Amino acid sequence: MKKVLALLMMPFLAVPAMAQEEIPEVKVTTVTVPDTYWEDASDENSRVLATTKFKDNWFWGIQFGGMKSWTTNYDAANLFRNLNFAYGMQAGKWLAPWLGMRAQVLYGHNRGQLLNPDVVYHFRTFGVNFDMMLNLTNLFCNFKENRKFNLIALAGIGWSDTGKYNTNDARLNDVGHKTFLVPQLGLMAKFRMSEKWDFNVEVMNNWLTSKFDHQKFDGQYDGYIGVYAGLTYRFKNHDGSHDFHHEMYNASRYDYLNDQANKLRAQAEAKRNGAPIINVQKKVVEGNLIRTLISFEDGKSNINKLQEVNVYTAAEDYKKLNDATIYIMPYGDNTPANVELFVQRANTVKDQLMNQYNVPAGRINIESNPQIIKNLTEQNAVVVFINE
Repeated sequence: MKKVLALLMMPFLAVPAMAQEEIPEVKVTTVTVPDTYWEDASDENSRVLATTKFKDNWFWGIQFGGMKSWTTNYDAANLFRNLNFAYGMQAGKWLAPWLGMRAQVLYGHNRGQLLNPDVVYHFRTFGVNFDMMLNLTNLFCNFKENRKFNLIALAGIGWSDTGKYNTNDARLNDVGHKTFLVPQLGLMAKFRMSEKWDFNVEVMNNWLTSKFDHQKFDGQYDGYIGVYAGLTYRFKNHDGSHDFHHEMYNASRYDYLNDQANKLRAQAEAKRNGAPIINVQKKVVEGNLIRTLISFEDGKSNINKLQEVNVYTAAEDYKKLNDATIYIMPYGDNTPANVELFVQRANTVKDQLMNQYNVPAGRINIESNPQIIKNLTEQNAVVVFINE
């Protein structure tokens, strides 16, 4: 259990500016919540993934293996004579636990076969590929943190350059540098070794035209199968992790509220003979309709540190209600005089609910007409009022 929140309850009464009247001391109530994950009630209480940024979930790796040619007359030699070494690098980014993209650079050798008389020749292959990666394990078995094994489907297209043939046999046509467009499909088995490192084994099949081995064009495709093993390093994310993970309650996020409570006590003591600064938090529960007020400073749309607790309260109320909707609207009975400022403030509240508390955007509605509250028909709703 962690101490996660000091809720500031400030029900100040309107106090006349008289020297002998006491200003109430700020009351601080400490509550605790268990160490647990955020859950999305609209998705059968599934765990919510932590918010990621563009710089998150990038990786880099090295690969070693071989290429097995299936070109003209390839079946005239055994498997091991057709297998030649290859090595390369890959770098990419996972966009979601089940979807990613990568760039791959490979250098290797391929083999050709001439018959009657038999001649075996080799040539160099250099290629750059761009692939989409589909994590089949996370797609069909749901994402699980620290899973030891993942099966990944690969599909992409690339460019291949050939050259350095070790024969000038007259039966070869136009031997020299050639470039080819290379579509490819494959599978990768990824084994998690640690927080930062993976070991992966990949099998990739590539299709090229019949001119790949520079023998007489026979109308059939040439190609090669690549088999590679390698190590992949996962770079650090903005939150210190190295992979996708579920969001947990962040207790330290609210530690500063205790310090703010002490500052308020000191301010109250200094202003005993003046008019108090009144900051009202109003919360009325009527059945399954919960209201919360968030106050802004005049002319400003940023949320005061002391008011962030009210945003947290709205998020907690949303979580407690099943299939709830959050409405953000002006406080009072009339449309706000400055609708543009109201919309800016409402979007500030919405962004914090989404980014810090993982409330789905589809569950947050902004309404500038306060009369809407009288016509709500939802069984469960959280209404966030914004002051004029």
